[in-house]
Amino acid sequence: LCVGKTKVFAKTQAANVLEKSRNLRIVGHAVHVQRRWRGHRLRKILREVKPAINDLKAWGAKNNVYHAPGSTALATLKTQEAIEAEIFKLRVLFDKVEKSPYSVPDMKLLDQIRGRMHNEVKALQALTAVEKSMEPTEIE
Repeated sequence: LCVGKTKVFAKTQAANVLEKSRNLRIVGHAVHVQRRWRGHRLRKILREVKPAINDLKAWGAKNNVYHAPGSTALATLKTQEAIEAEIFKLRVLFDKVEKSPYSVPDMKLLDQIRGRMHNEVKALQALTAVEKSMEPTEIE
């Protein structure tokens, strides 16, 4: 390696060593930037999803209507509209949590509760239809 006032002269071997060293430094900086970006992105997603996860846990604690054998959503919530409102709230919470890179605790249990509530609503609709069909009609 020979350094002049305006130029640097190097043998091929020395130039290769300098080039490898330069590449290692660039890769190290690139990895650092990537690591920081991925961490930032994950923290941002977690900041958005964490309140939704807490809301989901609160919904599950409030609406655990099937905790005892024979208990139903109708007995707890009293009306078909109230059950449908709770199903809608759960759907909104599910949509918020779906973008989470983390697994949500008790997601299967909450989905089972949603399914049972939906089945109760369908049964109530069928009963209402049967009740209306049994009403007397006037024949002229």
